[in-house]
Order: sequence, then C-alpha cells, then structure tokens
Amino acid sequence: MYPFANNQVSSGTIQKVSDCRARHLRFCDIIHKMCLLWRCHHSEIELCLSSQNNINNLSSNRNMYNHMIIEKGTFENKNFSNHPLASKEYINCMFNNIIFSGANLTNCIFVDCTFNMCNFSNTDIDHCGFQEVSFIGCKLLSLSFYKVRPFLFSVNFNDCMIMNCDFHGFKMPKTEFLRCRIIENYFTNTNFSSSKFSESDLNKTIFKNSNLSKVDFRNAINYSIDPRMNHIEGAIFSNPDVIGLLDYFDIKIE
Repeated sequence: MYPFANNQVSSGTIQKVSDCRARHLRFCDIIHKMCLLWRCHHSEIELCLSSQNNINNLSSNRNMYNHMIIEKGTFENKNFSNHPLASKEYINCMFNNIIFSGANLTNCIFVDCTFNMCNFSNTDIDHCGFQEVSFIGCKLLSLSFYKVRPFLFSVNFNDCMIMNCDFHGFKMPKTEFLRCRIIENYFTNTNFSSSKFSESDLNKTIFKNSNLSKVDFRNAINYSIDPRMNHIEGAIFSNPDVIGLLDYFDIKIE
C-alpha cells in the first residue's frame, strides 16, 4: 500500500517533506540575493563607464578649447614669460620685442611668422612647429631645437645671438644664419647642406659628424671644423679664416 493512500501519512514522511521545502526556500533566497548583488555590481560598472566617458569627453572638449588658432596677429612689447601659451597655433603673425624667457611653448605651431628682437632664453619648445619662420635680432639661449617637430621646421636667422643651443641630429638644409653670433652651440649629426653662415661668429661652436656640404662660410669667423669628422665637400670659405680647418692637425703655420 502506498503511504498516501486513504490519507494515511506517517509523521516521519511529513517531517521529511517539511525539511525539503525549507531547504528549497533557503536555496531560492540565496539565488535571489545573488541576483540582487549582480544587478548592483552591474549598475556600478555602467555608472563608472558612464562617468569615465564623461571625463574623457570633458578632457577632449577642454583640449579643443585650449587649442587656439590666431591669424595675422601682431604682438608688441609683451612679456609672455608666465603666460599659458602651450598648444596654440599662430599663422602669419608678427612678434616685436617679446620676452619668451622661460615660457612654455609646448605643442605650439608657428607658420609664416616673424620674430623681431625677441628673447627666447630657456624657453620650452618641445614638439613646437616652426614653418617658414624668421628670427631677426633675437636672443636664443639654451634651446633644445632637437625636440621640435622636424617635419614642421623651416627657419632663418638674421643678426641673432644663438648661444648654448642643441641642434643634435637635426636636418636643417638651406638654413640661413646671417650676421649671427653663434656661440658654444652643439652641431652634432646635423645636416646643414647648402646652408649659409655668412658673416657669422662661430666661436666655440662644435661641428661633429655633420653634413656641411656646399655650406657658405664666407666672411664667417672663429669657426673650428675638423674635415675628418664632417662632410665639407663643396663648402665655401674665405681667406684667411679658412685656416680654422687646420686646428685639428698637429702642424705649425708661419
């Protein structure tokens, strides 16, 4: 006879059914709590992702806001030493008697600009672009030109003081250094082919492993160039300053 026939159920069977039902209820409660925890965790992840996207968008908008383009502007008699100038683009602008000493010009781009009588002492020019730019009567002290953007670099210097600057590994063909004082600079592994140093003072400037082919040194003074360490094919020198090519040889000239 089956235990449930004629409504006859033993007390032991009732206890087993009750225990089974209790375990089932506890299991369902655990599953429910786990689902709630997962939903909360998922919501937190979505909130974090949303917040991060908002931060990224805000940062992007801020960068767009900071990147200004200034065209055909004229700046005169200003001190920009402590001004935030980074990440700006200047096109066809004129800078007259401007102090850039210690200024941060990181990521700035100058196109078709002229600097007259400006001071660039210890200026940060990392990742700057200088395209078709003229420096006239400027002071350029302790600048790391090798850190600027090489594909946006086309400059000329006239009547400038260029001192303790580093042009290591830079390509500057057809660059003009006219009537400049070029003192204690580092021209190592630099390409100056077809450039001009006419009437410039090159005192204590180092040329090493550089391309000086077809460079015009006429009327330049105080240069000391080792022909064994540099390419000087086709370069033009003036007499008697050409004797500077013999400084590295153990010879006497009387």
